[in-house]
Amino acid sequence: EGYVTSENMRSAIKEALEGTSEPLTEAVIAFPEILLEIDATLLEILQKWDQVKIHEGYVRADTKRLISLCQAISGFSDDKELLYRLITLTFDEKNGTLYAHWLKMCEAETGGKPYHLRNNIPSKRYIESVKESLDEQEGLFRLCDLLYNYCDRFEHEEYIQELMRKKQQISANIVDLLARQKLKARTCRFCGKKLSWNYPYGICESCFRRKVNYRR
Repeated sequence: EGYVTSENMRSAIKEALEGTSEPLTEAVIAFPEILLEIDATLLEILQKWDQVKIHEGYVRADTKRLISLCQAISGFSDDKELLYRLITLTFDEKNGTLYAHWLKMCEAETGGKPYHLRNNIPSKRYIESVKESLDEQEGLFRLCDLLYNYCDRFEHEEYIQELMRKKQQISANIVDLLARQKLKARTCRFCGKKLSWNYPYGICESCFRRKVNYRR
């Protein structure tokens, strides 16, 4: 006997637990990190992996993002493991602000210089000064999320707790702002189900699963 719960998507969890699992028709293969041992640059390895023929029943995970990020920093270092850790940080590379912060992190880590985290963590005072702007709050949350992931990945543990508190503060501000302004809730573009403000996709998990099964 086991128990499961979640702040969001409880109906989807209930549906998954009570339903019948669809038979698997294919498996996704992520980039095998053992390939980092090959005598070649990380960019060359990623590009070769992207061209390898995959056997039927398997699908290669999309490596276009990794290749693009690697191209941006391939001249920073010859350390493949370090570069791989940097390009696999989770953030929205299409966001100019986050991308600029990520590049500075890469320069710092590959150059052996400290990345000035203290100067980039938004202060409590600033967070409160823009608490009426949903765009500002969401931008600050994504920045703190990137900084948190960076600290966690590269063991800058002295900032972890502070960043967690800042994320909680910003999240509370966003929930309060949405409640007071009665802004239109984010919904799934297929079924109209309400989505949480920081849910990363425009389609709910149930519709996504149905869409994947239909394609199969």
